[in-house]
Amino acid sequence: MNKSERRADLEELVQTLSPDTRRNLKYLLEFGTGYLGCEDLALVEAPDRHDESLGYSRLHPIPNTKKYLRVRGFQTNPCEKKLKIFLQLLALNDSRENCCTNFDKLKEYSEALFEGCPDSIVVTNERGVISDANRAMVALTRISRDKLIGMQVARLTDSHGRMEIAESLRKLASQGRVFFECNLYVKPQRRIPVAVSVRDFHFQGRRLVLATLRDMRSERDEISASETYQSSIQRCITNADDCFLRYDQFGRISDCNPHTRKLTGFSPSWLQGRPFDDLLSLNSLKKFRQAVTRLQKTGYATFNGEVMHANGKPVPVRATIMQLEFNGEHFCRVLLQDLREEE
Repeated sequence: MNKSERRADLEELVQTLSPDTRRNLKYLLEFGTGYLGCEDLALVEAPDRHDESLGYSRLHPIPNTKKYLRVRGFQTNPCEKKLKIFLQLLALNDSRENCCTNFDKLKEYSEALFEGCPDSIVVTNERGVISDANRAMVALTRISRDKLIGMQVARLTDSHGRMEIAESLRKLASQGRVFFECNLYVKPQRRIPVAVSVRDFHFQGRRLVLATLRDMRSERDEISASETYQSSIQRCITNADDCFLRYDQFGRISDCNPHTRKLTGFSPSWLQGRPFDDLLSLNSLKKFRQAVTRLQKTGYATFNGEVMHANGKPVPVRATIMQLEFNGEHFCRVLLQDLREEE
């Protein structure tokens, strides 16, 4: 075989290589015996130096890999240039195999993230037609993945939701990410409040939209329970026959109930923003400061003192102070009980 024929055979081999790396390796090893002028070729990871020392084979490291090409039965010493080219082809095939393996692992990992996400995920085109949905979306809507695919996402919500979807698709071009809340209507006729995060991305030359939907029912239930609890407490405070005040971390009164007027003679609106200790008699200030010291350690303190009425007369009271925190705000609640009634 002359030089031009060998070059043609090599070019033909390269053109037949495909994404199937196992098939490529088989073809390369079959081609290599004739190309290098040997009886047998094989890829090995742990070289057998004893076999090599007896002259049965020669080992050649494949570039950028931990593998070796074992060559047996040389008819003549191989051409170094041809051997280098052949080793490079094996290295390229090994690199492609590693890329395919890593791609398969990445694909498997991405699918696991997509399916394992606790929030519902849908992927749509620019017109809002669903092209994929994860397991959480199927569970939330009770609609199979096959039925979701091809459906307009706007069909799953009401007029407000459709307006939000249209607005989010319009804003994506400039903002990159959009948030909104709406109701999801699913089978059987159920309305589920969801928080939606929308962003776009490009895949294989197509612009797609990824929407993540978080079921807000538990959060809404917690908010409703918290509001009910606060409302019941506020109702008790408003209708109480004792004086309830609230002062901030600077000691300024921020709230007080209607009974405060009866005990102090001052209207709640007049007391707003005034220091709480302005209500106390001079004899009670020391007791209040001692109570504040205990309050900082335990969050709770009591003392007996006097509140100065608007008419200038002291009113004996039992004060209970509680240190509280809500939504990051620190404040104190004060209960003042009129001791004249006990007398």
